[in-house]
Amino acid sequence: MPSLPSDNEPHGIIRGIVAHGGTTTIYNAIRDVAPASEISDEQVEKIAQALAAKAEAAALAERPRQRRREWMLLIVGLIGGALLSIPIGIWINSIS
Repeated sequence: MPSLPSDNEPHGIIRGIVAHGGTTTIYNAIRDVAPASEISDEQVEKIAQALAAKAEAAALAERPRQRRREWMLLIVGLIGGALLSIPIGIWINSIS
């Protein structure tokens, strides 16, 4: 039986579930773990909605950090490419 991620596990698992199936997938995962006799459908739906909302909030908070990381990678790549192309250009000019 599949188990639900705990608070100690990465929230990427929950975000992946939300991105690929939303609360329906979370609902089914909860229902697989907990029999219908233990938790009512209404409670499962509320848990699924809460997990989906938590995942969306976490993803929203990470977007600016991800954009900064992408810009830094672009800048480092451009600078690295320029620094590497200068010695190569000098070497090519010296052998021709």
